[in-house]
Amino acid sequence: MIFKKLSPYFSRLGRYAKVDLNYLTSGSFWMGLNQFSSSLKSILIGVMFVNLFTQTDYGLFKFILALAALFEVFLLRDTNLAVTQAVAKGEEGSYKSIVRFKSKWSRLYTLSLFLTAAYYYFLKDDSVIVFCLLSLGFFSPFTATFSTFRPFLEGKKAFSTLAFSNISINIIEIITVLLTLWYTRSIVWVIGIRAVLNCMSHFLAYHYTLIRFRPSSGGEADAISYGKQLTAVRVVGIFAGKLDTLLLFKYWGAATLAQYAVAQILPNQGYQFLKSFIQILVPRLSETNMSSIKKQFYMRIGQSLIIGAFFVLIYWLIIPFAFKLLFPTYTGKIVFYAQILSLDILFSLPIAFIGSVFISQKLVRGIYIANIVPSFVKILLYLILGIKNGIEGMILAYLASRLFTLFFDILLWEYLLHRRSKLEPLRSQ
Repeated sequence: MIFKKLSPYFSRLGRYAKVDLNYLTSGSFWMGLNQFSSSLKSILIGVMFVNLFTQTDYGLFKFILALAALFEVFLLRDTNLAVTQAVAKGEEGSYKSIVRFKSKWSRLYTLSLFLTAAYYYFLKDDSVIVFCLLSLGFFSPFTATFSTFRPFLEGKKAFSTLAFSNISINIIEIITVLLTLWYTRSIVWVIGIRAVLNCMSHFLAYHYTLIRFRPSSGGEADAISYGKQLTAVRVVGIFAGKLDTLLLFKYWGAATLAQYAVAQILPNQGYQFLKSFIQILVPRLSETNMSSIKKQFYMRIGQSLIIGAFFVLIYWLIIPFAFKLLFPTYTGKIVFYAQILSLDILFSLPIAFIGSVFISQKLVRGIYIANIVPSFVKILLYLILGIKNGIEGMILAYLASRLFTLFFDILLWEYLLHRRSKLEPLRSQ
């Protein structure tokens, strides 16, 4: 109701800013509410872990999750982007077909984690890691498969339904972690029970979406083919994204890793919250072409940088107070690390926008290059700076890689535009 009353004002302001504010604000409210609940969940769970676990236990917990994440390519999470785009074009058959495809290939995730668990059982004699990997290996594939309801609802622009489903899942997870942590203080029980209830809640959300929207058929083959391509390009990126955690655990120990993880909690959630607004653009960008995007590309980059700078300033000011309230045992350098990491918000918004453009326009070559080259740069920087310098080296390597990614993606966009402008006359002949 309130959006209808404000619609004329949004239209005028949108013409000035060259943004469809009626679409953006209606979607942004629900996506913002959705991401706010997810960010709040992550912060609350982080607070629980940090204050109820020892540094060593929390560091081990983060290491186990990073170890399992190395095999996430088999969960085919990036096929979700293909579903969003296909459904936005009316190809709703991609929903069920991607679910079947995920269900088939996620067995490799289970096999990989079971083999890793066997390694830690027979060669490392570490029962905690073994039981955690077995729990994740069994339940995570089901959770990832059922989570396909999210990109379907994004493609349908059913942001209110998506928010309701995600908030319900987040509430269940918060209560689960709180009760399990409070009564057990056990990594094994927390990961195990959390995995079971996450699987059940996603199962219910998936079937609720099926019953309510009854997806039609059509578009299955294209969505699967594009989903495969998106998944393939993420292999190096997944490894690069977890390498800092693995290296810190191996060379600096669980306690150091815990400090690094605590410094990441607030900046990461700030980035995820703002990124949700960029994700709203994917269905709309899928309905346009590169020529239209080209006209406003650099204006959108500039807007992203301004918004990012504003939030970096806010984060820099509130982080010291937030740490005193939420993480009282982590002060001094950890607070400064968190402030420095908040600079990532400045780079992440324009990077996310460019990535959305590549995905929406199915620029497969660009997606490959934009994922692989920056990932290799990040790996190299982690190895050079992180092993020797610990947390400081990892933070410097991460921010340097993000700055490189931003400039590289802009240059890549210009290259793809130039290449397409040369090919179009040849295709018309």
